Amino acid sequence: LALYHASMAYISIARDDTVFTEMQNTRTRKQREWEQEHNYISAKQDSARTLLEADTTLAESEMEYWQTWADTTVTEPDLSEYDPYTNAYWDSVRVVVAELQDNYQDFVFSDKIAVIRDEIGSPEQPEEKAEEEAGEDPEVDYEFAECDELDRDPEVLGGASAFFTRSGFQEIIDQMMLSGEFEVTAIMDEDGYVIDVLYTEEDDPLGFMEELEEAMLEEMRLTPPRIDNMETKARCTITLELQYSN
Repeated sequence: LALYHASMAYISIARDDTVFTEMQNTRTRKQREWEQEHNYISAKQDSARTLLEADTTLAESEMEYWQTWADTTVTEPDLSEYDPYTNAYWDSVRVVVAELQDNYQDFVFSDKIAVIRDEIGSPEQPEEKAEEEAGEDPEVDYEFAECDELDRDPEVLGGASAFFTRSGFQEIIDQMMLSGEFEVTAIMDEDGYVIDVLYTEEDDPLGFMEELEEAMLEEMRLTPPRIDNMETKARCTITLELQYSN
């Protein structure tokens, strides 16, 4: 049920995006224009075939005119450039919906989930994920200490609650009705700023890690990591307390 609420929350956020509205309206207009053109040409073709089969008194120029209409082909336009389901939130919806449909076939809202997936498509597999699945380790261009080597465990400066509010991630927590502890692995620089967030698709069953990663990179600072009081970069697993607002 949490996955379903997650998908509905992301859909709600994604639909509020002005780009989504513009692209959806443009695609609808283009589709309507094509349908009108298709109906007009189809009607002309029907008339042409009827005249060519029944009327033997047509002049040669008239026969050529109507034959041109009878031979006209109509190709449906490619509207993929107007696809409205392209922002990060729709990517999250695709991930969660795929998880629900692939692993919970007996879910009470399975029919609704199937309709959503047909409309927005399945998640694409990023090249980085494909490399990892092929056994290639992601490149890391910096050295760091492990968390258990530090003088003290890092803490979110100001507290996790303030971080969620400041970054706007609390809105996602509220919409998805999330509560409980959540662990995330991050790499921080010598000043405690997060410079990388490490996760795989398996670590992200609810599909919100992309937004959390962006929030952590932009807004999170932890107590600066030290070993024997010396500056260092560090990789730590951080426990965050999630609590949606009542």
